[in-house]
Amino acid sequence: LRAAVAVLFGFVVMTVSGPATAQNFAAAVQVDLVIEEPLSQTMPVIGRFAATQAGVVASLMRGPVADIKVAVGDRVKKGEILANLVPERIRWSRELAAAVLKSKQASLRTAKAQLALTEQELARLQNLRKSAAFSQARFEDKSSEVTKFRSEVGEREADVSSAAAELRLADIDLYNSQIRAPYDAVVSEKHTVAGAYLNVGDPVVSLINEAALEIEASVP
Repeated sequence: LRAAVAVLFGFVVMTVSGPATAQNFAAAVQVDLVIEEPLSQTMPVIGRFAATQAGVVASLMRGPVADIKVAVGDRVKKGEILANLVPERIRWSRELAAAVLKSKQASLRTAKAQLALTEQELARLQNLRKSAAFSQARFEDKSSEVTKFRSEVGEREADVSSAAAELRLADIDLYNSQIRAPYDAVVSEKHTVAGAYLNVGDPVVSLINEAALEIEASVP
């Protein structure tokens, strides 16, 4: 029994002393600096280009199309002619408006001359007021004529203003018969052909300004 206890005690001593002996050997340890930095993550995102300037260029007046100056894919500058309407009727309407204006201006000059003459006659009668040759009835008649011609001059001036406005509108129609690009762009679509009849607001071409683009994407 003593021999067995001695053996068991020796085993316990060896088991306990084993790790204690191993602690005498230094373990290899490597130390790194701690760096604080933001975490970046890359993920695929699907988006698309969207033009900030894009749309349909429409006709500003009605008439048949004479020709289309551009094709799909053409780059155009602001103010460049895209299409022409048949201009003959518009041009002659402008000539008619110009002739009416000249006629109204001539009538105004005649009315002003008549008014000036009548005012001179009235002034002469006014100077004869203290003489025996003065006629009150004739003076009153001439005063009425002056009032009449002044009113006529006002009407002629209104006629001239109206005719000038009509001529201006005719000039605008003649200008609008040439359909122009409102901005630098690329022609993306044609909506009409030569010989077609356009009404006000009918589409002519579609434009996209490729120099003014944005990216639209859904980012989580």
